[in-house]
This record gives sequence, C-alpha cells and structure tokens, in this order.
Amino acid sequence: MATLSLDEEQLRRPRLNEGIRQGIRILTNSRVSMSKDRTRSVNALNVLVRSNALGTDARKTLTRVQMEEVSRWRYRDEQLSVPIAKTKIVRLAKHILELDAQLATKERQLGD
Repeated sequence: MATLSLDEEQLRRPRLNEGIRQGIRILTNSRVSMSKDRTRSVNALNVLVRSNALGTDARKTLTRVQMEEVSRWRYRDEQLSVPIAKTKIVRLAKHILELDAQLATKERQLGD
C-alpha cells in the first residue's frame, strides 16, 4: 500500500490558497463587502437628497436613472449648503454606480 506524503504546512492549513475554492471565497467576501458599502451609500444619498431642496423627487429610493442624472449635476452660484450637499450627492451617486459595475463583474466571475 502506497502512502501519501504531505508536508507539514499542508497538514497545518489544508485549505490555504486552494485554487478555485479560495478564489470563490475571495470573490464572495468582496461581493458582501461591496454590497454593504453600496447599501450604506444609497442610504446616505437618500438622506442627503431628502433633507435638501434640490429639485429631485426623493419620496422613494432613487432609481438608477435618477442616480445617473444626479451624478452629472453641475454647480451654480447658490446658497452655501447647496453646493456642499451637491458635491457629496454627486460623489455618492458616482460611487454607487461604480459599485454596481463592480458587483456585476463579481457576479460574472463567480458564474465562470
């Protein structure tokens, strides 16, 4: 009967960097992290849009189309609080759209 020989490191941590399984683990963990970040950003965006009179209907969560529109807002000479709010809103909207693209990529990678 032939015996298999495992080195000491494999015996201590048998699944360390184990190819496909490790890749799936990394993709899944990063997807969860990005999803949480997206949720936090969407909530922050909705609070900002609802608490400032900026001409956007924010009775419900902003749609993707609204986020794309908001991400292209330009600045005008307005009361001090409005440009500050718009700057943060534009940054959050762009961040959310970027996270959406990254999450779609992760889903494709997990499917592969």
